[in-house]
Amino acid sequence: MIQGSGNTSLRKQDLENQRIPAVGFQKVVFGHKATAGQTSINLTSLTLPPEMSTNGFTNPSTATLQAANLLFYRKNLTLKSSLRGTLTDQLSYNVATSTSISFIGFTASEGEIFTGQIDYVATGSARVVGTSITPASGTIAIGTTDFNTGTPFKVAQNSSSQVGAVLFFVDGVLQTRNTGNSSTTLDGNYYEVDAGGGLGVILRLNQAATQILNVLVISNGILYERPDGSMLATIENVNGYLQNMATYLAAATGQTVATVLGASATGVDLKAFGDRVFALEQNRARTDLANTWTAAQNMLGRTDGGTIPSGAPGEVVTWASAPTDQNFSTIGTTADWTNATITVPAGSWVLYANLPVSTQTGAGTSNTAALTATITDSSNNIVKNLKKSASIQTAAAVNVTSVQCLSFSTTLEISTPTVYKIRGVINGNTGSVGNLFNTNANGQAEFFAVRKA
Repeated sequence: MIQGSGNTSLRKQDLENQRIPAVGFQKVVFGHKATAGQTSINLTSLTLPPEMSTNGFTNPSTATLQAANLLFYRKNLTLKSSLRGTLTDQLSYNVATSTSISFIGFTASEGEIFTGQIDYVATGSARVVGTSITPASGTIAIGTTDFNTGTPFKVAQNSSSQVGAVLFFVDGVLQTRNTGNSSTTLDGNYYEVDAGGGLGVILRLNQAATQILNVLVISNGILYERPDGSMLATIENVNGYLQNMATYLAAATGQTVATVLGASATGVDLKAFGDRVFALEQNRARTDLANTWTAAQNMLGRTDGGTIPSGAPGEVVTWASAPTDQNFSTIGTTADWTNATITVPAGSWVLYANLPVSTQTGAGTSNTAALTATITDSSNNIVKNLKKSASIQTAAAVNVTSVQCLSFSTTLEISTPTVYKIRGVINGNTGSVGNLFNTNANGQAEFFAVRKA
């Protein structure tokens, strides 16, 4: 690494055309000895040429090379070959990612040495770059805790204080972050969710909203940089996929990778693409929330209604846990299926049940057995009388078993919270029995209600 001072920086991050006196400069130099047929240089696995190491040269660290962000600052790179001289960007080589340089029109020869020099701008803790105010505004729905800013920010910045890279206003009041951005020590109002790499887009309240909250998020002055790092990571990831696909497509069609990819996108194009990715993520979230029927189906067996707020269309209520199998053997006596109850709040609902059942006749000729399952309220008023299951009759003096599944749905309009339950009764000759199952070969027991729009 070459270091010096007193120069004029021609390129500062996010301010490519501005001339700002720099405190110092450093040039990152790397070397790589290739093997025959190599098509690219991987900056994370360089082979140090012994011809250079014997003279005291060492390659920079992988972290230093990655920090140069060559994909976006490719003009900072000068690449030379021991056999071909100075190579030209997008004619002799292409910067595929910030850690990969692909050759164009040739493959490396055995022992060919490549050297690269990167004009690297050192940055300190007080980084003077273009800051982004980029406000995010919206609402937090009843029963939810998360707000998506749509633009990544640094998570847990200023960890010793209760304000980070962004300022979070709820209904016009500035919120305080939990100490140390803790998700367990809830001494503030919210914490920032790390999505990986120290970046995030989610601000999560400690308590779910009890009313619709109006939200405003703005950057915390010059402490908040334009989210170049996260955009680089996202776009570079996508670019890697394209480069990989282009390699296989070029081989299959007999074309070059450059032809398949066409004109290279500019930094501005890639930035716009990244913005669009985040916008689509937000639109997808809104679509998922609006599709309440699908959400309700996916939440069967949950008691909290998932992410759909209480009182909203698509809210689901069901039993806290599915009851165990129950046997009905007393002829003509109706009994409750233990724990098979749900409490439905006031409103307009559709009630569903899917009940695996079986019946078995007692011994004797012309024996019969029938199990009737009934949905009632807590006072045993019948809401739905299901058809008799497995009504069996045989002339042989043997036991006969039938297994099937009963399903039904009905609409409810109730003004007060109501408990609904499942009851069963067996009828037939002496010895007949019936069973209601949590699960059997015909399916899983389900008993739930979905709030209508």
